[in-house]
Amino acid sequence: MTFTRSCLLILCLTSVLRADLVKDRQLVRDKEIGTEPKAWLGFLESRILDERKESRLTSLIRQLASDLYTDREKAMAQLIQWGEVARPWLRKALKSSDLEVVRRSRVCLKKITVGESSRLTQAVIRLLAQKLTREVASTFIRYLPFSDDLSVQSEIHESLLKADVKDKELSTLLIASLQSKYPIVQGTAASILGRRREATIQKLVRPLLGHSDFKVRFQAGRALLQGEDATAMPTMLRLLEVAPLQIAWAVEDLLHQLASDKAPKTTLTGDPSDRKKTRRSWELWWEASASKVRLASLRESPAELGRTLGIEYNTSRVWECNRQGRMLWDIYVKSAMDARVLPGQRVLVVGAEGVSIRDFHGKVLKQIKTGVSPNGCAVLPGGRIFVSCYSRVLEIDAKGKTVYDFKIQGTNAIRWSRRGTILLANGKGLVELDTK
Repeated sequence: MTFTRSCLLILCLTSVLRADLVKDRQLVRDKEIGTEPKAWLGFLESRILDERKESRLTSLIRQLASDLYTDREKAMAQLIQWGEVARPWLRKALKSSDLEVVRRSRVCLKKITVGESSRLTQAVIRLLAQKLTREVASTFIRYLPFSDDLSVQSEIHESLLKADVKDKELSTLLIASLQSKYPIVQGTAASILGRRREATIQKLVRPLLGHSDFKVRFQAGRALLQGEDATAMPTMLRLLEVAPLQIAWAVEDLLHQLASDKAPKTTLTGDPSDRKKTRRSWELWWEASASKVRLASLRESPAELGRTLGIEYNTSRVWECNRQGRMLWDIYVKSAMDARVLPGQRVLVVGAEGVSIRDFHGKVLKQIKTGVSPNGCAVLPGGRIFVSCYSRVLEIDAKGKTVYDFKIQGTNAIRWSRRGTILLANGKGLVELDTK
């Protein structure tokens, strides 16, 4: 029976993937890109900028200020057609002293962001990735520096990550990319190569731990840890103190994944002294736990999936879809107010029936009693759960014990912050409350 279920699951997943590719082919066909890989490669190649293309984009930006309405309209249409590649030029144009240029640049940026440009590029990448030749991989890597679309970057990374590690041509290409002049290319190559448990390859990745770009340092460090190379840990711990907060928080999340309930009782904030203290706490944890920590567990966690979590109060639905828009699960939660996805195909939900943890079929696995109607929730380090109500906030630990529970001024605008404090809006501004 287990074998039969496994086969059915594989068949279902295969059918879903095929259906997604059919949609991708239809989108590419509708946009007249072509039906063959050569045409798809040409589409990406046309967006890899050289001096001539950069000059053309600069000219189109200038044309937005033309005295002729038709010229301005043509420039807008062409800039939108360039897609995400034109965004850096358009963002720069937002600082123009010409209000017409600013207005039209905003329109272009909005249409590129919410339009089909990104979806079309992603579709082309997925179609090409079905047969990842050296030419395709090379085009992906050369295209990376000219796209600031995170979804497109993620598609390229995912495609390269799934490639055969025994493919010598691809390995050679990725190793060469470690020396690229573009940090995004270096980071992508490092994040793929560092995961491999090959000493000779990991040795080539380690120099990027000292890169001037903090994101590249993080990508290299995370990948090396995923490849069970503990030499990257000192760099990751240093990032807690010196890297931009978004990267430092990503490091902290990774460390919590390794430490689980043995994690230090500190929370990273923007305060320099606090960051130094947090770093030292984690250094002490590593000194005591290095021999016990299972670095391979980091490979088991999903990467940046690009999924969207939907919470619908009026229709009482909580759902999640992937970056292609395909629904992954959809459950009924009466008057849903908030939700957070948990590991193990579970979701923490808040609605008219209180706070509960459910599986992706809607079955209630655990009901959390709050006493009053909740309006928000958050998953905290160490498995703790924060719950907000109209005039009350509480925190519950992984064992179900209440950490704190106190009344506040009535408001629905309440959030837990990484400082370990509570933020709420009281009509006059933002108030920060200590939980101690």
